[in-house]
Amino acid sequence: MRFIFLTLLLLASNIVSAQTWDSLNTNGLKLYLGGNYDEAKAIMSKALIRAETDSGKISTAYTSSLTTLAQINKATGNYIKAAEQFHAVVVITDKQYTQAHIDRIETRTELANLYLESGQYDSCEFYLRQCLNLFQEALDKNKNHFHENYLSFVLAFANTQNSMASLHRRTGQLQKAIQELEETVSFLKMTLDTVAVETNEYKTLLSNLVSYYLEEGSADKAAQLNREYISLTTDRRSLSYLYALQNQGNIYRRLEQNDSAIHVWSAALSIIDGGLYMGSQLHISILVNLGEVCGYIENYEKAIFHLVKARELLEKPGGVNPRIYQTALLNLALTYFYNLNYKEAD
Repeated sequence: MRFIFLTLLLLASNIVSAQTWDSLNTNGLKLYLGGNYDEAKAIMSKALIRAETDSGKISTAYTSSLTTLAQINKATGNYIKAAEQFHAVVVITDKQYTQAHIDRIETRTELANLYLESGQYDSCEFYLRQCLNLFQEALDKNKNHFHENYLSFVLAFANTQNSMASLHRRTGQLQKAIQELEETVSFLKMTLDTVAVETNEYKTLLSNLVSYYLEEGSADKAAQLNREYISLTTDRRSLSYLYALQNQGNIYRRLEQNDSAIHVWSAALSIIDGGLYMGSQLHISILVNLGEVCGYIENYEKAIFHLVKARELLEKPGGVNPRIYQTALLNLALTYFYNLNYKEAD
């Protein structure tokens, strides 16, 4: 019996050791992308240990797993832990590459975007400025690496500029944000020519620029740009198409074509329902939008339904977004008030 027990123990040990970093990392990444955060975190933690054992901390494998763990913590609202992990990745990549390198830029962009989302704007700008300095340093002092990875540098620069524009918009500098996005769109077209429109970075810039034009009150500009955005989106169940529907609904809302806005946002919800983007920030934003417009046309029952659903998702792990949460609560309170339900409004 003791021999059988030891044999089974040995077999179990072999099975565990057979789990390579690559298989653990791939499985963890799939779980993360599928929104299975608890399982993803458990698997990715094992991948991190395996990476350290096999390659050491100063390795691409280690930083890859640590970056995904940081993204999981960011997705579940654990910003403090995510910041620690993203910062650790920045330190490690600086040790890996003494000269300006694309990885040093991309890790800083990840950290800056975390600070942007958590409202730490000074820290966000600090790391975005470092990114811009590294772009210039790579061009001046690490030309071979720059030219060998030209496309990656161009797209990373677009991402940095997009983040900088988001920062300026959130700090009340809307016109500056619009100018930065317009210039970056032109930059991609000039550097990548017809390839530009095929990149996700270009589509993200267009989507954000549509939102900024709407915020500015330029509905015609927003509508024209959103038509281009939709024309570039072939998959009618993709995240890009859902953002296009969100933008189109916002355009209709700005033009006070409320029935059209409700129709478009409802179409987006039918795509999201039961799919990969259930519970995402986009899903929550569309629910809040629907709640607001239904309240505006005094369809309080529908408004409450959508806003309560948004609130439930926001209060789940991974749903935390202070700005959207505040908006949802305000709209819900106003809807209850106008529906004469003062207790719930309070």
